[in-house]
Amino acid sequence: MLISATEAARAKDISVVVIGDGKSPAEFSLPGADYFSVEDQRRLPFASAEALPLGTYSRKMIGYLVSLANGANTVLESDDDNELFESFFDPELPGIAQREILGSGFVNPYLCFTNERIWPRGFPLEQLRWTKPETREIASNEDVVDYNNVIVQGLANGNPDVDAVFRLTNPDFDFELFAFEEAGPHLIRANSGAWTPFNSQVTIWPAHLAMLMYLPVTCSFRMTDIWRGFIAQRILREYNGGILIPGALAYQERNEHNLLTDFSQEVEGYVGYEKFITVLNSLELSGGTMASRLRLAYEALTTAQFFTENERTYLEAWIADVEKI
Repeated sequence: MLISATEAARAKDISVVVIGDGKSPAEFSLPGADYFSVEDQRRLPFASAEALPLGTYSRKMIGYLVSLANGANTVLESDDDNELFESFFDPELPGIAQREILGSGFVNPYLCFTNERIWPRGFPLEQLRWTKPETREIASNEDVVDYNNVIVQGLANGNPDVDAVFRLTNPDFDFELFAFEEAGPHLIRANSGAWTPFNSQVTIWPAHLAMLMYLPVTCSFRMTDIWRGFIAQRILREYNGGILIPGALAYQERNEHNLLTDFSQEVEGYVGYEKFITVLNSLELSGGTMASRLRLAYEALTTAQFFTENERTYLEAWIADVEKI
């Protein structure tokens, strides 16, 4: 999958960064890509490269830093089991919303793109409903959000990002043939009161929002990008931003997973989503910098025991690196 992603990026003159971890080889060659082994990472001028532990998904952040330091104005992130569509590399993507998803509370955007009863990883089980979210068409001249402050969350055909409960309770679901419908890009305004899970699988970030790309370390592997997504949505309220869901931007041929292990790592979410959002809704974030708002969010969530006190060390390393860049 990395090969096809690299070829598509090269065709658009986009650089590709591949980040290794403790189990990765010291040397790895892929035409058109820059590979950074653990030793390579430690030679980089980033506090995060030294602070982040091995064996954590959060080491992906070193790739963000390399891209930003190389002058990227947009960071496109994916994983090694995705075949990325050409549309993923469309620079006009963040500003082409056609419909706005209305309402407040938790929103399941998958239902805007399929009639299947599926939900994204990160969605509260007690909030599951099978009525499609209410939407409205956005006029071409309408100022809905600041599109400079929009994060793009693409969907994945073949293996959409559903949680372990869905996989365990739907053993006959044909993932290989599954595809989302072409429904046009949908926008969720951050200040609408709506919340949607978004992940790190097929996601596009403008560089000036890079501070919000921080992946927490002291939580489970299956929750780090979900918690990040909710925190980013809360802070985006202060910038009139939002989340754009354009439909499928990739086909995922999923790496092998132990579903019970996945389930155990998602439990902190199943029992914590409502509380997590309650903490975020209670924050007073008017004024200050993006970094200070991020600190306030993590302080409150650490007090609520979603993260440990060690999170501060990793967060401060990240903030220092982004501010230096």
